[in-house]
Amino acid sequence: MKQFLGTFMGILAGLLIWNRWGAQIETWIAEWTGGEAAGVPAGAGAPGAPGGVGAPAEAGLAGAPGGVTSLAQVAAALQAIAAGIRIPNIQTETAALAAGTTVVVDGQMGKRIYVLAFSVVSNAAAAAECAFWSGTTERVWRTQTAPSGTSSNGANLATAWPSWLMVCADAEDLRIQVADTTLVSVTYWRE
Repeated sequence: MKQFLGTFMGILAGLLIWNRWGAQIETWIAEWTGGEAAGVPAGAGAPGAPGGVGAPAEAGLAGAPGGVTSLAQVAAALQAIAAGIRIPNIQTETAALAAGTTVVVDGQMGKRIYVLAFSVVSNAAAAAECAFWSGTTERVWRTQTAPSGTSSNGANLATAWPSWLMVCADAEDLRIQVADTTLVSVTYWRE
């Protein structure tokens, strides 16, 4: 599964940068294969304009710059890009917490905890604070829930990997301090 995700992320990254770096990637492929890429002699074809307009049909795939002549070349380039991408083990912890401070994710020596998303839900009738702590000394995030017209109130926030919302110091636990009974869910990874 990790290999599939790495390849998939590589394909996405490759598609995003292909227009900018396509000719350079083809050059690298030609260098790695001793002057030929996917059976095509180095230098074959001519750069194609977007959509292939103005480029001879044999110059490459429509819209692909640098004379790319097969999807095998694109796949080889994307595999080269994907080789350096490592997707971490993303996990979620969910707990019903009583008032006070609770360790939600245990720290590990040599690793930091990166929070990707969180959700905090409370049934309190008054505004209540929820604080996220790196260990016992550094507050890394704070939010306040306010009562609403419904029986529950809360907050949630998320970002997309590889970004994060907050990070704990090396080997420190992720602790959450709540004012009353609160349902908390945290999505994270360690590195």
